[in-house]
Parts: sequence; C-alpha cells; structure tokens
Amino acid sequence: MSKPHILILGGWTELVEKALGLGMDVSYLGSTKGTSYFDADLLKDCAYACDANIERIGLCLAQAKSIHRALPLTAVVSFSELGLETAAVIADNLRISGLDLDAVLNTRYKDTMRAKLSDYPDLQLPWKRVRSEEDLKHFFDQHGPGIIVKPINGAASQGVHQIRSAEELERYVKSGGQYGGDGILAEMLIDSDKLYSIESLSVDGRHDIITMSLSKLVGYPYSLVSHTVVPPYGVEPEETLRIANLTRTFLSAIDLKNGVAHTEVKVGSDARPFLIESQTRVGGDRIWKMAELTSGVHQIDMALDNLVGRPVDSANAQKLGVAGFFCFLPPAGVVKAVCDPGFLKIDDAVIEYEFNVEAGDLLIDILDNTQRKGYVCARALSHDDLFEHVARIYKNIWIEYEDGSFWRPSFA
Repeated sequence: MSKPHILILGGWTELVEKALGLGMDVSYLGSTKGTSYFDADLLKDCAYACDANIERIGLCLAQAKSIHRALPLTAVVSFSELGLETAAVIADNLRISGLDLDAVLNTRYKDTMRAKLSDYPDLQLPWKRVRSEEDLKHFFDQHGPGIIVKPINGAASQGVHQIRSAEELERYVKSGGQYGGDGILAEMLIDSDKLYSIESLSVDGRHDIITMSLSKLVGYPYSLVSHTVVPPYGVEPEETLRIANLTRTFLSAIDLKNGVAHTEVKVGSDARPFLIESQTRVGGDRIWKMAELTSGVHQIDMALDNLVGRPVDSANAQKLGVAGFFCFLPPAGVVKAVCDPGFLKIDDAVIEYEFNVEAGDLLIDILDNTQRKGYVCARALSHDDLFEHVARIYKNIWIEYEDGSFWRPSFA
C-alpha cells in the first residue's frame, strides 16, 4: 500500500520530522534556508522541496499542482500563520484533504471573523473596520474610552495599539497611523494584562480542548508577551470551564470541522470571558511543545493523521507538570557587554533558549513580539518550582550598556 503524501507549507524542524516519523511521504514549500528553528538538511528526505514565499497563493498553487502531477498528494497543511490561506486554497483547488477554507478565512481576516460572530451573543464584541481618523474617532465616541486597533490580518502583535483615553487617541492619530486600502480593525478594549490561549483539535466537528496557557502582557500601549505558562496558574475551575465552553461555541461558529486551533480569550472585569481572536494553527512561542510536554497529547501528530484519513481518538490530556516561555525584553541602548548564556545548555529544566544580543549592538525600543531578544523555555513539576527556577536563571542573564546601566530580566 502506498504511503500518504502530504505537502507542508513553511514551519519548523519538528513538523517535517513528525510527518516523516508517521510514515508519510513529505513535500515542502517554504524557505529552504536553515535557521535556528529549521534544519534544512531534513529537506533531502522530502519527496519534493521548493523554495517559496508561502504568502504568494498563486505561485504556491502552481508549484503544488506540479508536485501533485508527479506524485499525487493526499493532503496539504500549514501550521504557520502566513501559510494558512495558501494551504487551504491549494486543498480546495486540488480537491484533497486540508485546512477548512471557510474556517481559515473566518479567522485570518479579523473583520470577517467579527461579522461571522454577529449571530452569537456570547461571542460578540463591539468592533468596526475603520478607514480614516473620522471613523476611528466616531468609534471611540461610541465605545471608548478603552479601545484597541489592529491590522485586519496581522501577526505577532505588529501594529496593535491600545487606547484608554481621549488624550491617547489624539496621540495615536497624530502619530500617523496607517489605514491602508482595507482599513484597520477597532474593537472595544478588554483591559486585562492576562491573555488565555486555548489549544484544540477538531475532528469531524468534535472539538477537543487539549490545554490552556496564560500569557502576561506588558508594554502598554503595545501588546508584548512577558511570559507564557502552560497550564495557567491562579484560574478557578469554573472559569476554566466557561472559557472552554466559549471556545467550543466559537469553533463551531467559524465552521471548523477538522484541524487545530489556537484561540485567545480575555476575561473582563465582570468575570465574563471575551473571544479576542483565533487562528487555525498551533500556538506560537513554543506553546505547542509545552502543551505536548505537559498534557501528553501530540496535537500535531493527531492533526496530521486525521488529514490523511487515519482514525484519531479523542484527546486525553494528562497532568505532567508545567512549562513556561519567558521572553527577554531589554530596553533601548548601546550594548557594552553581555552574559554568556552557555550555562543554560546544561540546565536539565531548560527545554530550549535563545539569546540574541552581542556587544556593540544598538538595541531599539521593543514595539511588537518579533523584536524581542530571546527567551528561555523551561519545565518543572509545579508553577512555584518553575518560577523559582527561572528566577535563578534570571540572576545570570544580563546586559551592560555603554552608559554604565545594567539590565536583567524580571517577572512583570
């Protein structure tokens, strides 16, 4: 019997490894350059590998058709935000298994998602697509003083700006915010520094909640992640249940039948959970890996098996400790000297880390999550153990600036 043939758009080392390990023929579209998160040597084990910009839907479709003619594809998938729409269009065009096109479009474009939820009172949030200063000021007058503006189809918190007063609105307007042809999305601000993310797997319309995470947000008026912990700490069971039920309602509302989802929720001052946004991919910042380690559920493996028609049981999450992703967010300045992070290589609690600062660097203010300067991802038996261990790590991470000041990471 021939092996299933799956086309993967973009991603990282473990995605290709998992598909190959599951006994699939794998083809790949995306950057073929090796990076800290992608081992390009794996591509030699792929049936076909093409260097491609996965946001270019037409070109990727043409390449996929060529691969499909040479070795018929069983399925196509992307776990990368910028490749979701392309993968769904390819699947729809070739009539093969893949991401649900409706669900991808209903989440990739935030105004489409809000419009889709108009018939679901529990999922609604005041919003408007604004194309001018006048539009934005009108929305503020209706729903302020707390609002948030964001790109229609952005990623990694780029272009996200929170506003809490008329004075801040004026500063934002004077800063020359770009509205573009499609405009930007304005929403009522759920003013909390806690962001819950729900990792799920849907199989034939059944939505299994695998785990949740809690991210601490800093950097107002921007929205930067200081740290993310899986599973969350300080959450009552009743609140967890409300968030899980809201997520299942949402996944059905957006027409997700099969695939993974990463859904973000905030809890308002009235204890009501609000749907912020979602994507039909696994969580970034290694959330998928922390979820795997702390729940025992191999979300990506199950999604791949489901795509090629293999039976997939309900996700049965276990309690296997906790894990956290702690970001390095140093201030602007000229770097004189830095620590040697090599000690993290021999720390058994550390899953992985990056430290991207060198002497002589000119650091700028960090405005979105693509600009941070590294992280440490670690695991422990309990939340207390995790934070105590990371606190010890933080004592040995430092940057000295030319002006004589020092920076060490801390818990926000």
